[in-house]
Amino acid sequence: MVVKESYREEQREVYHHRVSLVLFCGVLLMLFFSVFDRPLQAQSISCFSTCRLGAAFVCALLFVVNSFDQRHRYSKIIGLIGFFVMNAGLVLPFLVSSTGSKVYFVSLVTLMVLYVVCIPIHLGEALAAIALPFLSFILVHFLKRPDGFQCPNYYPNLFAFTCFTGIAICNCWFDIRFRKRDLALREEEETINSELTIQAAKLESEVGRHYNKQLSIEKRYRQLFNSIADDVIVVARNGAIVQANKAFRNHFDLPNPQEPGAFWQLLVSGTRQKLVPLFLDALESDIALHDIRVLLMAANGFTMEADVNVTVIGDRPAEKRLLLTIRDILPREKIKAEIIEALKIRKKTENAAIMALTRLSEFKVAASQNHLRRLREYCKILAEDIAGSPSVNNLVTATFIEDIYNASILHDIGKVALPDQHIREAEASGATEDDLLKQHTIIGGDVIKDMERESPDSGFLTMAKHIAYFHHELWDGSGYPHGLSGEEIPLAARIVSVANAYEELVTGFYTLKGLCSHSEAIAYINSLSGVHFDPVVVSGLLRRQDAFVRVYEKYTVASDGQTFAERVVNI
Repeated sequence: MVVKESYREEQREVYHHRVSLVLFCGVLLMLFFSVFDRPLQAQSISCFSTCRLGAAFVCALLFVVNSFDQRHRYSKIIGLIGFFVMNAGLVLPFLVSSTGSKVYFVSLVTLMVLYVVCIPIHLGEALAAIALPFLSFILVHFLKRPDGFQCPNYYPNLFAFTCFTGIAICNCWFDIRFRKRDLALREEEETINSELTIQAAKLESEVGRHYNKQLSIEKRYRQLFNSIADDVIVVARNGAIVQANKAFRNHFDLPNPQEPGAFWQLLVSGTRQKLVPLFLDALESDIALHDIRVLLMAANGFTMEADVNVTVIGDRPAEKRLLLTIRDILPREKIKAEIIEALKIRKKTENAAIMALTRLSEFKVAASQNHLRRLREYCKILAEDIAGSPSVNNLVTATFIEDIYNASILHDIGKVALPDQHIREAEASGATEDDLLKQHTIIGGDVIKDMERESPDSGFLTMAKHIAYFHHELWDGSGYPHGLSGEEIPLAARIVSVANAYEELVTGFYTLKGLCSHSEAIAYINSLSGVHFDPVVVSGLLRRQDAFVRVYEKYTVASDGQTFAERVVNI
């Protein structure tokens, strides 16, 4: 819309100037023909001169009026009036005089071409402007020539007039097309400019948003940089400290940190010769360094032992810097020692609590002295032996061994819930398959499961639960409570099953045969390998017999004062 209005205003201005040009040319044309008339129309020179000069005067007057029309409101009317006046000035003398009979053909053609070509008019206006001199030409021939249309020059002149008319119309048509094309291009340009303006505004807004975001990021970066507990600095190639966080400034009160070599001077002289080339090589090679142990001179005069991590920042070689994270190891080592000590105390407390808890189950049954201590040692020995066996699929790790050492003593925790009288009767009769007694596996497993819910990440409790549930399951599936067989039984439960069987045999616990010797116990268990017991675990027992004997010697003293090893020899 703005383009159309601007284009119309521009066309009005062009029309205004072209009208002035046509009027000025009309004045000159009238003056020229007033001179040209003297030799050709001498008899009617007075009439011709009056018409010519009158037309020239009116055109001059219209020229002045058009010049004062600054808003271009009346240019079209002024142009039309001037056109009619000039046409009258050319034709009227021939119509009113008694002698003039032949209008100047060239004058009408000149007027037509001057108006149609110079002034930007529409095709209809051009046809109307051409029709006036054309009809005037025909009218003069018809009225003033006795031979009328039979004049020899009439048809050649008419043909020439028609040709010039066609040329003028074609020129007008092409001019109109050009102006329409110009308008379309301007409108397209305005649309593109508007779109560009909108996009530029969006781009400017986006740039502003990103700029503000960048400022916010830089602000947060500085806050984060200064809030880091470790000392963080940016070091240039020459050793100058370009940037340092608050923690570093507190530890190292340097008067001129940006001075060349400022950071190198903080390094203890004995290590400086080694570390400076190391840091510079990292800068040149663009590689990171981790946990580099350094000695630095702190502001209080003491030497700080620290670990340094080095990262190269910057893209271009001239802009590369070293980002150093300096961590004082003294607080870390102190905290580490405190944590280790606290974990040890916690572990001892847990073990003591577990041992106290399991002692309850010992009191419920007539277990021999140190029964649980021996059992967990046996389990540890067996686990260590089979750790490298392919059949266990790398299940036995250091954590597994530690967990089974602690978890195995909870295997009979479920017996605490059984009646004392029933347990004593079962002990006296050797009725280990009593239905009520079998319930201790379920009870014990459920108790530990409840404990596991309170500590879901405890692998120790998970293993203890499996042991409590399944340590009476047998390899051939004839055990209880679920009748599991083979590798369906958790490995920890299979290990406890063998260790517990050995313990019961050599202590006479739950057996009507009385006390078994070591060799009898080994032979009995071996005879049930692949039937009641896992063959892999039994093989471990056979390989580690001596270790079992040493454990029994350590934790058992016979009533006659002999150790178990002595009794084995005597047998």
